[in-house]
Amino acid sequence: GKAKFRKNELFVGDLIPQLPTIFSSPARLFPQTYRGIRFVSNEIPNLQLEGFYVDEVRQRDSIRYTDVGTDNINHRFDKAVTTDSFYTLGGSYQLKDYRLRAYHAELKDIYQQQFLGFNGKQPLNDQLNFLSDVRFFNSEETGSKKIGEVDNRHISGLFGLNYQNHTISLGYMQSFGSTGLPFLSGTESPVVLDFMSSDYSNKDEKVYSIRYEYDFKNAQVGGVSLNGLRFMTRYAKGEDIDLLQYGDQRFKEESMEFDLGYKIPEGKLKGLGMRARFSHYRNDMPTNMTFHSTNETRLNVDYTFKF
Repeated sequence: GKAKFRKNELFVGDLIPQLPTIFSSPARLFPQTYRGIRFVSNEIPNLQLEGFYVDEVRQRDSIRYTDVGTDNINHRFDKAVTTDSFYTLGGSYQLKDYRLRAYHAELKDIYQQQFLGFNGKQPLNDQLNFLSDVRFFNSEETGSKKIGEVDNRHISGLFGLNYQNHTISLGYMQSFGSTGLPFLSGTESPVVLDFMSSDYSNKDEKVYSIRYEYDFKNAQVGGVSLNGLRFMTRYAKGEDIDLLQYGDQRFKEESMEFDLGYKIPEGKLKGLGMRARFSHYRNDMPTNMTFHSTNETRLNVDYTFKF
């Protein structure tokens, strides 16, 4: 259901949120959806206020709704648990070149979380742009503490330069506190570096990353236009990982990824896209952890149309 009054909207039912504090994963054929209420207000120029209240989630591999909760990835907490409600409130403000965001969230009897961040694209001259995305999360336990202690501050940043068709970016993340970063079950970690084979969100983890992208717009080979073709590769290394139950021992992980995608830009098949992804991931963690050393290849064919 949907209702609208002036510049305010209310949605009730299946929701696909895209906020730092609640994010519907699009990584499989069927997206993760939540059941609940969403309110959005754009009454104030350049300011969007938004709130969600949800009680159940339908995961990517299920046809049924279950209670919202959090996973126990890499045994970061006492256990994986569910609860009967989650809410988040906040908003974003658009400046000339930057968007500022702030949200508060609470997963009942499990954790509460505050988020601050900004992202944007600032022109340096006619052809050179500076890109930035910075996110900070503060998380702690709440209520009956169903997963035990939650104590985490997480900072992540991605900074890049875009020149014509080229973009190169450097990223850094660090986790502080006595636990890892908590987030809702079945989705990806809400940090700036999103990798295929790991979430890089362990206790004390420091992550370094470099990324390169090339957009083939206006490029030609043998007179054939390559508009719609994009290439990306990135590397990340995480170190100083504390897995809690292994004393003073520290672990590390790293990954190298390649992504090549093509979306037909015009004609009868406009919107048809093909994408190939490859990940080379390695870690020295014990085998009872969630993520394992692996090579992974994904192939996607997508078709989007409006009617």
